[in-house]
Amino acid sequence: VDRANLLVALLYAHGPERAHRELQEMAVDAVALGDVDLSIDVIETAAAIWAGLGDATRAARLLGVADKQRELSGIPRAAPDQKHIDRFLGPVRDLVPEREWDEACARGAGMTIAEAVVLATQDRPAPATTGTVPAQGTRQASVDRASSR
Repeated sequence: VDRANLLVALLYAHGPERAHRELQEMAVDAVALGDVDLSIDVIETAAAIWAGLGDATRAARLLGVADKQRELSGIPRAAPDQKHIDRFLGPVRDLVPEREWDEACARGAGMTIAEAVVLATQDRPAPATTGTVPAQGTRQASVDRASSR
């Protein structure tokens, strides 16, 4: 649980790259504890990390898993957790067409927690040359990305 809290702190203080490295080190162990609430928190934080890294589709898939697991377990998202999600996923939400976002969320809803951990802890692809989302969660899309739509 402490490492899950550390993950969020790293995301805010040091950005998504450092948080992603910690996620890779702790996610499997955290989920192995069998605590559904903790597992959902890890997946939601992973979604925020991937959003911070600029991967809107992966972030949406992870959010879809978390939302479905919350529904199945009857665990609502607390207001502070929603603010965390909004801060990081809000900016990348607009980087993909609505249909693509919804499809990614739906694909995520069909995944298990274990599958979500695999998706969340994969290595990052090489950095893109266009479009980035800084750690603070503010939108910063390049002209190239905007013009390619």
